[in-house]
Amino acid sequence: MSRAAGRLPRPDWRNQQTCTSFDPTKGGEPVKTTPEVKRMNMNVPKDLHDAFKAAAAARGENMTDILLEHIEQYVKKYGVQPKKGRR
Repeated sequence: MSRAAGRLPRPDWRNQQTCTSFDPTKGGEPVKTTPEVKRMNMNVPKDLHDAFKAAAAARGENMTDILLEHIEQYVKKYGVQPKKGRR
């Protein structure tokens, strides 16, 4: 389902404005912080990558946004499984 299908856009770390806070150790100077992100690399067959890129572009969507949406749906569906202790 596309984000444009009547839903509000999800906050996107690339589009978030930088937060400004004041650090007393720096004389009250503004300190800019950005949301923490983690880079993921994955191997995808070239033909699949090219088809995905073309399909995303044809819809005016960004490949990263599409993948993030699917990852969020997966996490929402399956949640975080507790780690099993060692014996």
